[in-house]
Amino acid sequence: MHDTRAFHLHHDRKLCYFDCHRQFLPAHHSYWRNKKAFMKNRVENKVAYLRLTGDQILDCVANISPAVEIPLLLPNDYGSDHKWMKKNIFWDLLYLSTLLIRHNLDVMHIAENVFDNIFNTVMDIKGKIKDNMNARKNLKIICNHPELELDECTSNVMPKAVHTLGKEQKRRVCEWIRGLKFPDGYTSNLARCVDMTELWMHGMKSHDCHIFMQKLILIAFREMLPEHVWSALTKVILLFQSLYSTTLDVHKLHESENSVSIILCNLEKIFSLAFFDSMEHLIVHLPYETRVEGPVQYRWMYPFERFLHELKKKVKNKAQVEASISRHTLSRKSACLRHSTLSRTCNPNEACLEEMMSARATMMDSRCLFSTILTELVVPRRKDGLVDQNGTSLRRTF
Repeated sequence: MHDTRAFHLHHDRKLCYFDCHRQFLPAHHSYWRNKKAFMKNRVENKVAYLRLTGDQILDCVANISPAVEIPLLLPNDYGSDHKWMKKNIFWDLLYLSTLLIRHNLDVMHIAENVFDNIFNTVMDIKGKIKDNMNARKNLKIICNHPELELDECTSNVMPKAVHTLGKEQKRRVCEWIRGLKFPDGYTSNLARCVDMTELWMHGMKSHDCHIFMQKLILIAFREMLPEHVWSALTKVILLFQSLYSTTLDVHKLHESENSVSIILCNLEKIFSLAFFDSMEHLIVHLPYETRVEGPVQYRWMYPFERFLHELKKKVKNKAQVEASISRHTLSRKSACLRHSTLSRTCNPNEACLEEMMSARATMMDSRCLFSTILTELVVPRRKDGLVDQNGTSLRRTF
């Protein structure tokens, strides 16, 4: 939060986190004094700030207007000490300042965005690559890589970087992906995502990116990238594999916290400036959150994405999305409730009534619909049908 070292690039005004990770390195590391591989003629002298406690953060946001109000002016010290324009409403909770983790970083989307950046950059996909003309212009200003600078004498022709593949290499990768066979349910049909005309992949879901990053990307680029590039990518993928493990080792997580800054610095020596956006920077915080919160399987977005997919299938009227989902859910629950009533015996027991009351409590907006069903459960019964409280025969309404 304090002095993140992030800056805006000169030509495209994108927020860049390049050379923001040397401050997390272990003491006396050689990268601290390196003036060529990172920013031009810059030596890192500052150590990363310690993590603020909940009380310290609460003091910082105490004078900022709440999120429900519209701020008239920017808060004091905006841009120098913090980037907050509003105070989150969750700070009204008394216990929030006592939590070790007050917000959760979604590992699923971070890994997906990191994979997209790596794959699109290595495959040199036009329009999606981070290494473009503006990146090369920024590279000449900030870094010391004369072999990658634009050649003004040849109409700004971009020299080929070592981390990008040629046309024939991309064709081989695409043909290899088209020929892959997976067990049923392991992943979707990746052959449908391959475009042999443009030599790139499109339409990949989050789970497809997860499988490709964890199992395939190292095999696909093993013989096509230089050793130092492939080694840097390998360490990134091994880091995510350790975070995905269902059984965590605290000592290995401490090692990951110490090595994640070295991994990011190795990437900074290879890729361009625009490659390092906020998603690449968030990797430095993932080992700590995993050590505090536990395995990522209990807090990433895959279950919620599947639930949202089920809700989308219920939408029949796109003009009234919420009403369509509510109506479908209500009809489904009422069908389940009627099925449970028909499967009971003629004399409902206490457990049956408790189950029905609990189901009714979860559907408070549909009291009128279930009042008839509950009435039919509690009235006296006889062999020839239903009777009301006075003994008058009633017709079944099921």
